Amino acid sequence: TSLGLNFVYHSGTPATVYMHETSYGEFFETKNNIRYYDYHRLDISFRHIIYKRNFSIFIDADIYNVYNRKNTFYLKKTWIEEKKRYFYKNISLFPVMPSITLTINF
Repeated sequence: TSLGLNFVYHSGTPATVYMHETSYGEFFETKNNIRYYDYHRLDISFRHIIYKRNFSIFIDADIYNVYNRKNTFYLKKTWIEEKKRYFYKNISLFPVMPSITLTINF
């Protein structure tokens, strides 16, 4: 029987996005004008092995992103007419995700 913890962290990546559009194209205010949020998550894994005479059974249970952090997958661009500029909304991909695996080796 084993238990594993995996913590992943990296700081937010800077990105250059345009804020305005004109008839000439997109308008960039500055280089690296936004920064993605920091990325972090905690994963937990559990494994139990049952040994039999002619085979082994592996039972795995995993939880990805235990505390359900909404990490940025991409930024969704939305035009706000009153402010005449784009705003970017954080879109996340995976919430907390459990999995169970049963493996039999002969």
